[in-house]
Amino acid sequence: MACSKEIPLLGALALLAGLFLFFGCIQPQQAERCTGFYGDEKDKCLKETAIWYQQPYLCYSVKSLKEREACLEDSTTPQAAQKLKDETLYGKVNKPLADSLKEQSGGSAAKAEVPVSTEEKIVQCAKNEGMTQEACKRMVAIETLNITLCAELVDGNYRSSCIMQVANTNKDPKMCEQLARTDDRNTCKHFSSG
Repeated sequence: MACSKEIPLLGALALLAGLFLFFGCIQPQQAERCTGFYGDEKDKCLKETAIWYQQPYLCYSVKSLKEREACLEDSTTPQAAQKLKDETLYGKVNKPLADSLKEQSGGSAAKAEVPVSTEEKIVQCAKNEGMTQEACKRMVAIETLNITLCAELVDGNYRSSCIMQVANTNKDPKMCEQLARTDDRNTCKHFSSG
């Protein structure tokens, strides 16, 4: 009779150990988006992914304590997720408002600049901003609304966000077909249709 009481107890302990391993060791699928990043870029990717998908347990992989705390707070706040999505999909973080207003009005701040090739812009960005070639290529593609350049990006996360931003800015949902993930295509079509 003593054995029959131990079996449910052992089963319960095994279940608890299994749950601990499952939630402690396995990251959600969205964490795969950040595998190509290192250091601060990886922390930023994990934080943004946690906020976007409202998955606070991703924040525990963020190395910086300050960023981890901010991540935990924002990844449980739907308003923070919406703000991040708006910034990403509507491109609100690409250029300061004052710069875009000057460009639209043919502003007096416009200088006569020598045309620079796309490749030169990428090289200058990498040198001046200290970013990777891939990150600079993404930035230049978004800045120039070059969907072809977006499609050339090797990193899937950069490629997806680049295509989404260019499609949204151009209000062209057909561009979203280049996205690999169905949920990304649907999100892109939703925001670029309006």
